Amino acid sequence: MWIQCKDAAMWMIRLQDEQLPMTTRLALRFHLLLCDRCRDFNQQMAALKRGVEAWREHID
Repeated sequence: MWIQCKDAAMWMIRLQDEQLPMTTRLALRFHLLLCDRCRDFNQQMAALKRGVEAWREHID
């Protein structure tokens, strides 16, 4: 099942806060294997998450 980049981006954002169904996660992984732009976006999302977590630790 091929998914659109806009759907992949939405799922990557949702993954920050919730668990997605296995079929959705597999479709996203397959998409990330083939799409450089979405892979870059996923890395940016991970960096943002690390930055927010570091900031939260710093303010506590």
